[in-house]
Amino acid sequence: MSIPPDAYVGHLSPGRVRIKIPSRKKQEPYFSSLQEEFAKAPGITAVEANPVTGSLLIRHKLDDAALCALLHVYNVKLPSEDMGASSGVHKEVATIVGGMNRRVKSFSRGALNLEAVAAIALIGSTVYQISRGRVTAIPWYNGIWYAYALLKG
Repeated sequence: MSIPPDAYVGHLSPGRVRIKIPSRKKQEPYFSSLQEEFAKAPGITAVEANPVTGSLLIRHKLDDAALCALLHVYNVKLPSEDMGASSGVHKEVATIVGGMNRRVKSFSRGALNLEAVAAIALIGSTVYQISRGRVTAIPWYNGIWYAYALLKG
C-alpha cells in the first residue's frame, strides 16, 4: 500500500502512535485497507482508522527502534523530521517554556521543575474546588488525573 508523502506522526506516546494523512481525508476504502495492512504487522495490537480526520491510531508493543523502522517502511515523517512542529512559533514557545523551567529549577535549587509546579497547582486547584463545594469548574477528578499524569511522566 502506498502512503502519500504528506503522512506524518501527529501524536506519539508509549504504546500509541497517530498517523495523519491529510491528502486522504474522507477516503474510507483507503483507510480500511491501510488499517488491515498495519494490523498484520508484528507488535501491533490494534489499529483504528478515522477517514473523516484522515488519521490512523495504532496501538503497539514495539520498542522505539522497531516503531521507527515500521514508520520508515511506510515513509511516514517522524516528529524529529522538519514538519510543522519545528515552526518558528513552536521554537519560540519551546524557548520560553525552557527558560521558565530553568528559572524554576534555579529558584528551587533543583528540587522542582515546571512539571512539578504545574502538578502542585492542579492539586491545589483540586483541593480548593473540593473545599468550596464546587465540583464543576474543573472537576476535581480531572485535576487529580492531570496531576498524576504530570508526576508520573
